[in-house]
Amino acid sequence: MPYLFPSRKGSPISRAMLDVLIKGYGEKAKLPEDKRHFHVLKHSIATHLLDKGAELRFLQDWLGHANIQNTVIYAQVSIGNRKAKAREHFLKMPKF
Repeated sequence: MPYLFPSRKGSPISRAMLDVLIKGYGEKAKLPEDKRHFHVLKHSIATHLLDKGAELRFLQDWLGHANIQNTVIYAQVSIGNRKAKAREHFLKMPKF
C-alpha cells in the first residue's frame, strides 16, 4: 500500500514528524496558527472524501472512530457544503 507521507526510507513518517512538517509548512504558507495541526488536515480530508461520495462507515473506519457519532460531525459539515453548492446551481438555472 502506498503511503501518503513516506519517509526517505519509504516507510510512513511518524505522526510527530507529520505534526512538525505541518507546523513548518503552515507557517511558510502563512496559515493561521490554529490551522497548523494534523487534526485540521485530517478533518479537511474527511470532509473532501464525503463531498466526493465516500460512505460514512468507510470514513468511520478510516478515521479510526469507535463511535459513528464522532464521524457524523464530518457529515454535517459536508451537508452544509452541499447546500451551498445546490444554491449556486439553482441560481444558474435559466428562468422561464
